[in-house]
Amino acid sequence: LFAHPTVAQLVARVQSTDDADAGSEGAAKHGDGRSLTRVEQRTHYPLTTVQRRLYLQSLLAGPENTLYNKPAAFEIRGEVDLDRLQAAFQSVADRFDILRTGFGMEDGLPAQWIAPSVAVQIEELHVDTKEEALACGSWLKPFDLAQPPLLRLRMVRVKNGPQYLLWDIHHLVHDGLSYELLLDALCRAYEGKELPEPELQFHDYAVWQQSPEHTAVVECQKDFWLDMYSDGVPELELPTDRPWPEHRSYAGDHLEFRLEAKDTRELRAFCIKHQTTPNTLLYTVFAVLLAKYARQDDLVIGTLTSGRVLPQLKSLPGMFANVLGVRTSVDPEQRFE
Repeated sequence: LFAHPTVAQLVARVQSTDDADAGSEGAAKHGDGRSLTRVEQRTHYPLTTVQRRLYLQSLLAGPENTLYNKPAAFEIRGEVDLDRLQAAFQSVADRFDILRTGFGMEDGLPAQWIAPSVAVQIEELHVDTKEEALACGSWLKPFDLAQPPLLRLRMVRVKNGPQYLLWDIHHLVHDGLSYELLLDALCRAYEGKELPEPELQFHDYAVWQQSPEHTAVVECQKDFWLDMYSDGVPELELPTDRPWPEHRSYAGDHLEFRLEAKDTRELRAFCIKHQTTPNTLLYTVFAVLLAKYARQDDLVIGTLTSGRVLPQLKSLPGMFANVLGVRTSVDPEQRFE
């Protein structure tokens, strides 16, 4: 992308790709998904590598943990027919198997299974203030991973004010991009439009991950990552104001800020001048910040990827997201110029 930064150059590069890449060997090498098809119905299916990690971490955290709950609030304007909205959610759950998925152990291994049907319920609540509407402390509860749907819904109406759709969903069946995909399907169903039958379901992808094609892709990448961390993984040593607790509580907070339009324009102009991207520039600034705080020049920073590596997966909800550990060497003498 950096060597061919324009659309015309990218087109020329794609057209010049060796014909061999279009053959079966190239398909296995690049993982174009030609063998990703619907699998036969089974009593249970394997977990993806990302799901397996989340499932085991959830078990280690204990049955009362909400570590991987993903609560969200959406303000809804205009009148809402609650029965119609609930029917729309039901239609979405009927279409996407991932919303009817439960988890457990099968023959000593983590597995997932699909319930033929689930009942989607929306709790209705009337409150006096917006703060009451968005307070999720009493609502946020652990999920029983073996009992789908791993989804909890609430419609909150503020007296003489806005109304909010709150939902809490487990990360095992959902990632950030899934919000957009599920909301789009929900809106279509609420409007009375028929939802198309998905070409694939999430468990088809989970089975494909264990296929020879995907194994070939992983083998092609393995040597690169083993070489990247051949001398071990550097640990970030931030100077915290207190010792790390023996057991993590995951209690914390976040800080939000916005760049003014003038600053954003200047950043974009800088990127154009130096033929880089805003993402690369901001990543570098963050790496320099961490390097200064920790007084280290060798860092590993996790950057989120969508994980939807095949075209067929772009419109499919589920837990595809993954974190790519990028090893970064910070050289004080290096400049963008």
